[in-house]
Amino acid sequence: MRPSSYRVRLPEFEGPLDVLLFFVQREELPIEAVPIARLVEQFIAYIRWAEELDLELAAEFFDIAAELLLIKARWLLRPPGERGAPEKEEPTVGETPEPLWERLAEYRRYKFAGAYLRRRLYEAPPFYVRTLPLRWKPCGDGGWENATREALVEALRELMRRLGRAVSPLSVPEEPAVAEYATLLLQWVRRSGRVFFSALLRGRSRMEVVVLFLALLELAHRGQVSIEQEEPFADILLSAEVPQLQESTHGGN
Repeated sequence: MRPSSYRVRLPEFEGPLDVLLFFVQREELPIEAVPIARLVEQFIAYIRWAEELDLELAAEFFDIAAELLLIKARWLLRPPGERGAPEKEEPTVGETPEPLWERLAEYRRYKFAGAYLRRRLYEAPPFYVRTLPLRWKPCGDGGWENATREALVEALRELMRRLGRAVSPLSVPEEPAVAEYATLLLQWVRRSGRVFFSALLRGRSRMEVVVLFLALLELAHRGQVSIEQEEPFADILLSAEVPQLQESTHGGN
C-alpha cells in the first residue's frame, strides 16, 4: 500500500496497514489485539469522507484485511493452550522490501517518541518554568516606573526616527464564524455516520482547525454530536446523535 495513502488507528497500533500486517505476521503484535470490524468501519468512513473510491487503494485494503482475517481465523481455531506461540526471529533487511523496511524503522522511531511524550504528560507537572537566563538586560538607568504617557509616546517616536521607517499597519485575517463551521461539521457527520475528527482537518489552516474544534465542542454541548476517545492522544470519533421524538407523538395525538 502506498506510504501516505491510508493509515489505521487501533488501541495497540497506529500507522500504515501493511506495517500492521507485517507486525502480525512476525507475531510482534498479537492478532487478538486487532479488531477486524473496526478496520472495516474506519475504511468505510474514509471512503465516505473522500466521496470517491480509489480502486487500487480498495484492492490493497481488502487484500491485507483478508490476510489478517485468515490469520485471526487460524488463531481462533487453535486449542486455547497453543495460542501463545513464541515470537519469530527478527527479519533482516534482505528479507523485507526496502520501502517497507524504511517505514518500519520510521514507525518505530515515532512509536518510541510517542511513548516518551505520553510518559512526560503524566509525570511532568502541569506548568513550565524558565531554565535559562534572559538573553537581554535592561538598558539605561531605569526609572520607567513613574514615566508619564507623554514620555512613553516621545520614546516611541524617537525609536521610530532611529529606525528610519514607519510601522506598517497590522493586517488581521477575517476569522471564520464558529456557528457556520458547526453547521458544516454537523452535515459532514450526519452524511458519514461515523467519522474521525482528524479526517476533517486535512489541508486546513491553523485558524480553521481551532474554529472546527470550537464548533465540535458546541455541537457536543447541544447533544447533536457524540464524541468518543479511547485514551489521551487518540483520535476523536464523531457520530451524529439521533433526535428523540417528542412525548406528544407517543400518545397518538
